[in-house]
Amino acid sequence: DGSPWQGGISRVHQAYGRAFQLPHTTAHNESCANIGLILWGERMLALTADAAYADVIEQVAFNSLLSSISLAGSEYFYTNPLRQVRDLPYALRRPGDTALHPVPAPPPSDERLREPYLSCFCCPPNIARTLARFHERAASLGDDGLYVHLYGGSSIDVTDDAGRRLALREDGGYPWGETVAWTVTDAAAGGIPLHLRIPGWSSGAALTVNGEAVPASEPGTYAVIDREWQQGDVVELTLPMPVRVLRAHRLAEEATNQVAVRRGPVVYCVESADLPEGVALEQVALRRGAVFTPADTEVAGHRVVALETDAVVLPGSDEDELYDDVDDAPLAAASIRLIPYFAWGNRGAGEMSVWLPLVW
Repeated sequence: DGSPWQGGISRVHQAYGRAFQLPHTTAHNESCANIGLILWGERMLALTADAAYADVIEQVAFNSLLSSISLAGSEYFYTNPLRQVRDLPYALRRPGDTALHPVPAPPPSDERLREPYLSCFCCPPNIARTLARFHERAASLGDDGLYVHLYGGSSIDVTDDAGRRLALREDGGYPWGETVAWTVTDAAAGGIPLHLRIPGWSSGAALTVNGEAVPASEPGTYAVIDREWQQGDVVELTLPMPVRVLRAHRLAEEATNQVAVRRGPVVYCVESADLPEGVALEQVALRRGAVFTPADTEVAGHRVVALETDAVVLPGSDEDELYDDVDDAPLAAASIRLIPYFAWGNRGAGEMSVWLPLVW
């Protein structure tokens, strides 16, 4: 919360809540905490070679880490909520607030925007160094071969202690496109066994070498290709990306009867900028079985893949009443667009939510 007495409560306000306490609007979700999870996942991955840790790194990196910096790269969030709504009757931490100084009077809750300067100096340089060094997390060399953990475009060139060498160039449109291809640009002494991560979110992955199918292994594991590599060999990994509608654990109280939308590694949200005129954020619901259509679009001049669907428009309510009768008017429908969560807050003040009600 945005109490003016941060100096007195700072010993406890940056803390873990109880199990399954996952608030959408009031969660702290500090940018540096996201980075800390990446660093922890990196060390656990190095110790265990368990692809689940690479899944964690990817989920943070493609979503909450990137949400903490504007698409222009010049403004920052200190906190990263999953929902932003108008007219909150209490103050929340602002992006530039620190735990060491009194908090200034907050703006309206739907105007909590990224800021170009944070008086808490950790987040901007921490975000910058994490992004600048992200190539170090793309792959690693183990005793049993080369592990490729993260996709998105890279060149890899490694030599093991026995003098075996493998150099690869990655091509593809990940995370928007479903196919990732590696071309062997050099190999020595037969190359090195290749371990490719099959993401835990995937289903039906397919793998080929020079057009011939090879086993792709199960989601959440590494597919191993052990062969005599030659320059010009091409490996293609296809990861189907159907839109997934996800629900939370029954004990995650704030997500009861709500769902989140994900395509591949990217989590999506609804922003008020993409809602029809006259439709408020709290009126938007998704219908079970809704069809989502990927669509190329731009947010603040940056290409993203959005998702278009027909949503249910719930009746409005009397905002002066704590409890109000349910309106029995017929439900309306409206075409809406969801954008990647990392891209929210780049088009001025507005409301946003990752979690949406579900109509059965």
